[in-house]
Amino acid sequence: MASAAATARTATPTQIQKLALCGRDDVDPRQIVYLPADGMSARDLTRAIVIGRDLTRSVDTSSGATRRVWLLDEVTSIDG
Repeated sequence: MASAAATARTATPTQIQKLALCGRDDVDPRQIVYLPADGMSARDLTRAIVIGRDLTRSVDTSSGATRRVWLLDEVTSIDG
């Protein structure tokens, strides 16, 4: 397993944000959705959001939906 220092040297800024979010008391790691969006169309993005929401429904409670933390990486443009 890589040390934290080695990970910090090789991690992208988005990965570092994700690691920082996982250490917070108010964020369940299951709430975090990482989505590399480079080259996606609007339809791809819509589908990814639907699937991401569905895959993370385990964080929802009986009183309602729980917020998600979406990390969109490499968004240069979305076609469509």
